[in-house]
Amino acid sequence: MRRVACSLFIILTCLATVWLPDFANAAWWSSGPLITINSQDYTTDDFKSWWTYWNNGKDAPFPESLEDYLNFQLMVQQGRAMEYDKQPQYLRKLQVFLKVRSLMALKREEIDSKIDISDEDLKANFDQNYSPIWFLQILTFENSEKAEAAYADLSLKSIGPAGRLIFADYQGILPEQGGPIAYDEVQVTPEIIRKNRPTWEDTVRNLAVGEISKPFAVVENGHKILIRLNEITTPPLEQFEQKKELILNNIYKQRRDQLTRDLLQRLSEIYKVVIDEELYEEIDSEKEYSDDYLDKIVITMVHQNVTVRDFISNIKRESKVRGGSLSPLDIKGIIRGNILSQTLIDKAAIDRHYENEEPLKGIWSFYQDNRLRLAVEVGIKNKIKIDENEIQSYYQEHKADYSKPERLRYILIADEPELIQKMWSGLLLGSDFDETVKKYDKEFDILSKAKTEISSEVLNVLNKLTRGEFSNPFTYEGGSAIVKLLEEIPSEVDSLDKVRSTILTTLKDEMFEQQKQNYLDELRSRSQIHVNEKMWLKLKES
Repeated sequence: MRRVACSLFIILTCLATVWLPDFANAAWWSSGPLITINSQDYTTDDFKSWWTYWNNGKDAPFPESLEDYLNFQLMVQQGRAMEYDKQPQYLRKLQVFLKVRSLMALKREEIDSKIDISDEDLKANFDQNYSPIWFLQILTFENSEKAEAAYADLSLKSIGPAGRLIFADYQGILPEQGGPIAYDEVQVTPEIIRKNRPTWEDTVRNLAVGEISKPFAVVENGHKILIRLNEITTPPLEQFEQKKELILNNIYKQRRDQLTRDLLQRLSEIYKVVIDEELYEEIDSEKEYSDDYLDKIVITMVHQNVTVRDFISNIKRESKVRGGSLSPLDIKGIIRGNILSQTLIDKAAIDRHYENEEPLKGIWSFYQDNRLRLAVEVGIKNKIKIDENEIQSYYQEHKADYSKPERLRYILIADEPELIQKMWSGLLLGSDFDETVKKYDKEFDILSKAKTEISSEVLNVLNKLTRGEFSNPFTYEGGSAIVKLLEEIPSEVDSLDKVRSTILTTLKDEMFEQQKQNYLDELRSRSQIHVNEKMWLKLKES
């Protein structure tokens, strides 16, 4: 038994020595770089990330080769070698992109992730704003004396079943005899009252059905009113379903605004915001100030100060945009809020460096590389020169592309054969075409089509007509029709001057593709490239 065990051990040992190179080889192609370009390694994860962003996140058939990826990375490397990544234009584009995406990330973190709206929230909001429905009767009086007298009279006799009629009949009394100057009946919800008559809500809520309010003032004109609550109803359940989306949006806006205010308060403390309130109150955009005064600081923050000059410049710009719709004082307040909110939120978004973590990290890396690639391509395009001879030659060879085909303008009337026959008979007797069409209540459009766009059954008829002539009835789409030819518009070719810029763009695009390919061929010829083919095949199969 010992001899068998020993033999088995020897066999396994021999087999292991045979297998080891394969194990090592498998480990080599299943890890490490997918492709190496000029000593720069790119992994399968790098490729997958690039493929996602290259296709803008959309599903696309997996590529048959690494050609596009290799070309992309060659261009990126060339962009860095040419120091395009240090150019102001490139850096500005990156700054704008990072700012926008960082603001989106900040909104997700500080606002969206903290808003959770349940069905219970929606129903509670509906009950608060759209229920109940109050049926109100309203009498408006010129003064308190008349309103008090009417209240004393009506409150004794308009509570019962006939109360509505008694209250409404009061409008029959003339104002000079103590009657109202207006009578109204309305159905309102809490939301409507809050929006249009916020001072009425407490009064209405405290009324019992049939009860009349004591006289109170209408703020805008000093008149006194009496309100009688005639009925309270509950809105049907389907109304809640209809308003769900509206309520959802309203709750979201309310919570978003509150969370934004809370965020700004925290950021004001973090960035040590100090406002010179006395100086702020003095600022008048219409006044002329000395340079020393304009250089005074209104708002101080850790990273930025706002001077009087800055503030006035913003006020004038906003006033121009508003076109006088707001007072200078209102605009001044808007500018103050905008400066604080935009500056603080922009600063906080950038300071959090969302670009160092997903989901922004991947797209940020791709965007930087892609801008470099585009910068190299722009450099190639800028070197392309097209002379006049090339433009003229292209124009002559492609005149058909700039030709407008022969067109016909005509009227087509189609209907049942009997009606078309009656109309045609009238036309033969000399009736006016338009009048005949109107007589039979037919509407028509003036059609303008290239001959190639007109159906053969209509075109065959039109080809036999002269300008202003109408046809005999003919079979058309299961019925009958007549046509009137209005105009034949001959074909024409756009002049070279008219299409010159289009041709120039076309030629540049065609030449660019060739020049870009030549450029890539040149980059490849002087680059060291190694592709892990086994890993690539494995990736394609996965």
